[in-house]
Parts: sequence; C-alpha cells; structure tokens
Amino acid sequence: PNWEDKAATSELYDLEIDPEENINRIDYDYYNNVIPVLSQKLRGGWRREPTWQEKADIRIDQLRKNNLVVNVDGFGNVDSSTIKLEVTQLTHSFPFGTKVKGSLIKECVDNGVDNQFCSFTKEHFNYLVLGNAMKWSYNERKEGIFRYGDADATLAWAKERNMKSRGHALMWATGQQTPPWVMNLTGTDLVNAVEKRINDALTHFNGTVTGWDVNNEMTHGEYFINNTGDPDIRIKMHNWAHEKDPSLELFTNDFNIISHYHGQAQLYIDLIKDLIERGAAISGIGLQAHFPAVPINPEKIIPIMEKLGEFKIPVWITEFDWNADTNGGPEHAAAVENFYRLMFSLEMVEGIMMWGFWDQSHWRPNGALVNGDTFEVNAAGQAYHNEWNS
Repeated sequence: PNWEDKAATSELYDLEIDPEENINRIDYDYYNNVIPVLSQKLRGGWRREPTWQEKADIRIDQLRKNNLVVNVDGFGNVDSSTIKLEVTQLTHSFPFGTKVKGSLIKECVDNGVDNQFCSFTKEHFNYLVLGNAMKWSYNERKEGIFRYGDADATLAWAKERNMKSRGHALMWATGQQTPPWVMNLTGTDLVNAVEKRINDALTHFNGTVTGWDVNNEMTHGEYFINNTGDPDIRIKMHNWAHEKDPSLELFTNDFNIISHYHGQAQLYIDLIKDLIERGAAISGIGLQAHFPAVPINPEKIIPIMEKLGEFKIPVWITEFDWNADTNGGPEHAAAVENFYRLMFSLEMVEGIMMWGFWDQSHWRPNGALVNGDTFEVNAAGQAYHNEWNS
C-alpha cells in the first residue's frame, strides 16, 4: 500500500530479541506518529506483500514436495527417541539436465573411465541432451552416409547411469543445421527427404530418448514451407514422428520467448495454437532461455508462462544459460538461483535443461558453472550445486 503516513515503509522489531536496533530512535516524532497508524493497519488485517521468492517457495512446497513415511521393523523393545534415521537423496525425479558434447562423453566410453567432465555431468545432472550430434547436418552430412558414433556412445553412457536423454533436433525451421545436399532439394523431393530423415532418426535412436525437438525455431523461419511449397509440412513433421513412435514427447522449441520481451512470446503462442488446431501432434513446449546479462524478471516471465500453461501441455526449459559479463560472478549466481527457483515453482514446467556447464565446452564461456582444466566451480556453479544439484 502507498500510505501517505509512511507506515508502509516502517520496519518492525522485537526489542527483546534486538534491543539495540531502535536505541536513540524510539522517541523520535516520526515513530510516535507512525506506530499508531501501523498498529491500526495491522489490526485491520494488512500484511506485507510476499516477495516473488516467497511466493515461489510456497508453490514449490505445494507442487514439488510430499511427506515421506518410513516404517522401521525390528526395534519393538527400543526407545524410539534413541533411534536416528539418516536418509540420503540420490537423485531427483524432476529433470535437471544439461547439454553435453558427444565427443567428450565418447572419450570416457572409449577409455573405460570417467574423466572430470563425465564425472561432473553424472554428479550434478540427471538428464542429457546432445548439442550437435543428433542434428541432421551432423548425422547425414553426405546423403546416405550416416554418422551416429558420438550420439550412440553418449546415450549408452547415460543409460548405464540411469540418466535419461532427449533428442535435439530433427529439423531446423530456418534451414540452419540442414545438410548441404538437402539444400539443393525442392518440392516433393524435399518432402520425401524430410520424411526419410524422421524415419531414419527415430529408427536408429529408438528407445534411447524420451522425446525430440521436431522443427526447431519455427517463429524465426519457414525454410521447409517455402522450399517444399507445402503449407502443412510442419504439421506433417510432427505427425510422421508421432506415427513412427507414439510414445515420444514431440516438442516445439524456440528462443527469445522468455529472455527478451519484444513480442516473440505472442508469436510463439499463436504458432502453437495454430499447429494444434490444424492437427499437429505436439506434446511438449520448449523454451530455449538464452538470457543476456540482465537480472531475471519474474514480473515479465510469469505472465508468459501462464499463457503457455493454458495449452495444458508440459513446458520444458530446453536451453538455459545466462551470458555473464564476467564469468561466474555474484550477478551470474543470482541469475542461476532466481531462474531455477522461479521455473521449479511453476506447475507447467516439467524439466529444466542447462545449455552446458564447462567454459571449455560452452557456446558462451561466460555462462559456464565451472572453469578451466581443474573444473573450478564458480559462484554460479555454487548457486546451482547448493540448491539444485541432482
């Protein structure tokens, strides 16, 4: 409340607990004038508006936590007050994941031992996505010649460690990450190549991923519409994938939706609505979340998330990072902590993927959590480790 009597900005203290706080102030005219007004407001039911963090924590308690009941047998003659039970949480059921470079994981597989990169990945995350090794341009740069080694090794490594993986990406709406030979195709030839790519990828990676980004970044390009001449090609992509494997979660995925505020979010909402109404099999909404070096702004993010939640489809943060001006400083740490707390508190969010953690394998080295050959954990890494480590 904006009270002219300034009572809204008064601070309350328990003088028994903190007797020195108001020393030499309690008799000031300001306090004598404010105390009766504030007292009246409190008796009337006013309370301070909770911060967004406090509201988030309340939602987390309601959405993400439950009571644990442990029944212990065999101690009938023992005083229960003398029994101490220790419980160690081994992992989260909620996906806290990261992007990895396939060749780095494959190195561990080939050597038969996990190095620092692989060990850090396993110890701090429970879900993986490959940065490049499952893209069409990587898998089939030359027509009919397939390259799956890095992806296969990484997905097998993850499975052995009870980690799940998601696929990124079947297509790229702007034409990026599309093999050169495909760029020469148009019309029916391009349609057939797209359908074959989906069939090839889902056949090869069958059973190794929980879902796919189908046609990445659709609000930023219409390459396949323009070059096939088929206005329904985006719908067909989703439906071909669904027909091939109905168990897969099929995602839209796009950037600048919650990290920038110049109308891209509404374009994305309109796009998803249109695709669903026209029959596209969409079972997940992906948000890339590549933030510039500005504070996380819940007042702008939450309304967008609420609109996306109206689709009643799981929302995942697929590619989070924060482009710090200086690596791993306090502002970076605050951004990591605030973003994870906010997203974890929202009911529609069912997974959070970080877009890499090591500065030597990161498209934005200043966005990393650990630095150098020694994997030194910076302040942002500590913020993640202390609260969100899986």
